Amino acid sequence: MITESTLVQDGAPAHIHRRVQQVIRQNFSDLRVIGRCLLTAWPPLSPDLSLWLSRLWGFLRDHFYGERTATLTRPKHSIIRHVRGINADL
Repeated sequence: MITESTLVQDGAPAHIHRRVQQVIRQNFSDLRVIGRCLLTAWPPLSPDLSLWLSRLWGFLRDHFYGERTATLTRPKHSIIRHVRGINADL
């Protein structure tokens, strides 16, 4: 029985198949598994991002959401400029 690791799965059909669930239950404690159809459910629409990456994504989204461009060059340079300008307080 695996007791020192935690398995996290999304709700992909291959992850919730009956046989896959049997193998998981045989090898993991119920408290060490997070996923659909399991004791600890993976919250819907939850990002699988670290806190800092989630904040970075939000910061960049706020600057670029709704901006239209014909080529990738302008947004690419704009993203690079914004990332370089990030301070430690983000």
